[in-house]
Amino acid sequence: MVAMIEVHELTKRFGPVTALDRLSFQVRPGQVTGFLGPNGAGKSTALRIILGLHRATSGEALIGGRRYDQIKHPLHEVGAVLDADAAHPGRTARNHLACLARTHRIGSGRVDAVLDQVDLATVADRRVGTYSLGMRQRLGIAAALLGDPAVIVLDEPVNGLDATGIRWIRSLLRDLAEQGRTVLLSSHLMSEMAVTADHILIISAGRLREDVAMDEVRDSLEDFYLGAL
Repeated sequence: MVAMIEVHELTKRFGPVTALDRLSFQVRPGQVTGFLGPNGAGKSTALRIILGLHRATSGEALIGGRRYDQIKHPLHEVGAVLDADAAHPGRTARNHLACLARTHRIGSGRVDAVLDQVDLATVADRRVGTYSLGMRQRLGIAAALLGDPAVIVLDEPVNGLDATGIRWIRSLLRDLAEQGRTVLLSSHLMSEMAVTADHILIISAGRLREDVAMDEVRDSLEDFYLGAL
């Protein structure tokens, strides 16, 4: 199951705008790695390149030593949530996950398993369009976990979750890391990183500013974060 994310000298330009500027880092298994930076720092662009949704101007991003487009059965190896509205609003949660399972050769039993895991089993036959944002976040996480992947990538997963949901996602991420998975969590919330991440990568203006264990900075995270930008 062991796999890691490696980003090497990643640069991405959109016309005259440089979104990423020679960004390099590694995300190792067995811990929650926080990807922290203000809105517009380049976090989402980096995640989209890692997941094969954008092409880098130069440099590369690898998962287990391969680009995402070289992974034959990606849902079995990489689970990701970049957008809570990825599911069609007219489908039920169960149908959405069942379609993903069929197209990725995943046993139907996993659908019920992940619905239970994200606490959506009792509302699985409701249309996604009736779900709250927090429920759609949970459905996205269920889809990410469907293939039992070694690598998990989440972009702002606590958006829309209530206090109970936030505690749940923290516990889930901890469990996934303790299973030896590689967990990358993107957020602009310093307070969330302080209680969730084991290691943080701080990015600003498309550049890596800090790469440090959370234990080294937890007590002074806000001052440390502001000084890094």
